[in-house]
Amino acid sequence: MKYNYLSLPKSVQYRRGDRIEYVYDAAGVKRQTTHKITITDLNYPYWSLSEPASTDFDASKTVTTDYIGNKVYVNNQLKYVLTEEGYIEKTTGSSTYTPYYYLNDRLGSRRIVMDAAGTVKFYNNYYPSGTSMAELPRETSYNTHPYKFTGKELDRFNTLDFYDFDARAYYPALMRFMSVDPLAGKYPGVSPYAYCLNNPVKYVDPDGRDVWDFILGFVHSVTSNLSVGAIRQSTNGIVSNANHYNAGRTTGDVVSVGMGISEMVAGGGTAAGGAVATVGTVGTASPVSVPTAAAGVGVAIHGAAVTGKATASLMTKDGRISQAEATRGNEQNNSSSGSSDKGTLSDTKNAVQKAQNEVGGSLPKGEPGKFGSPQRGDSNKGYRLDPPHPNKAPNNPESKPHVNWWDWTQGKKGSGGRWGTFPIE
Repeated sequence: MKYNYLSLPKSVQYRRGDRIEYVYDAAGVKRQTTHKITITDLNYPYWSLSEPASTDFDASKTVTTDYIGNKVYVNNQLKYVLTEEGYIEKTTGSSTYTPYYYLNDRLGSRRIVMDAAGTVKFYNNYYPSGTSMAELPRETSYNTHPYKFTGKELDRFNTLDFYDFDARAYYPALMRFMSVDPLAGKYPGVSPYAYCLNNPVKYVDPDGRDVWDFILGFVHSVTSNLSVGAIRQSTNGIVSNANHYNAGRTTGDVVSVGMGISEMVAGGGTAAGGAVATVGTVGTASPVSVPTAAAGVGVAIHGAAVTGKATASLMTKDGRISQAEATRGNEQNNSSSGSSDKGTLSDTKNAVQKAQNEVGGSLPKGEPGKFGSPQRGDSNKGYRLDPPHPNKAPNNPESKPHVNWWDWTQGKKGSGGRWGTFPIE
């Protein structure tokens, strides 16, 4: 593979001589892909820098794909019109247009593709990394229905099986990107080739770059749902990428539904198993539940409320924002502050850096916190990004998004242990 100055794939050369070539605009947006097949097997040796001549290719098998807005052209003929609900396919050699619709999972992956009559055309399942399994029918052509895992385009030319994640190419079999993260300097403790911080079950990566807007959306969603809508954080001036933020909100809603159901089950079990006192005369006993059961009922009620709130948020897309709103908020924030270095991204980095200084540097990734928050280290020493705590006073640092840190290696609280909180502000 050869890369351009943006670390984007410029060409892919096969030993046989077959070749893929890419063209991008100045912003790094892919505009054209050309798949070429040689007439004969050129059998290049490994690490060879040789390239086929134009006469080595079979022109009748060359496929050029152009991307213009939401339209995809194949060999200068309109092939797809992409929509939010699916796509419209133009039948080759005719003026017939056929609409198809997606049924997506929570990651935005295309699970079912069906026509207007509801007839299923394609069916897909995925491993967490994005590798297809139980795909019906099995698609091997590189130009047949390419949009799959998280809605990204899959290139199957000569079994390449690379996903185009805008900023980078992704190889799901290894769960690794094929080039360095453009924002790798912001995550010194994470491999620049890692996908979703090595946790594709919890996170999504909309374009191969930043993950903090996703985390912010996740924290905002969980906080809002657990407070049953009583707490709503502003996104004014603190979101850079609306798609990342919205994906975080969706994941947070799904997680909140699970948390609410867990509370309902746990609360119901507590209520049913609560202590019961029997009063009355012989033959006229009346059971009376004591506070243990009452507490269980309260937990179950809260769980039901959380489940309802999160489900409603999923259905109505509550809290989602457009890129225009994110950009406008950042412009207003920069104008009022007189600086372009404000916002959640830099503030979060600063708070994390302070926590790292307290615990002696970056630590390995640990188990998520009780809010599902990203955590580094373990129960003895670590730090964690947490959402605001609704029961804290306004002047308490935990009343805002914050980073908690702790170091119990020299003792517990009051006997050598150290801990603290850095607000994100």
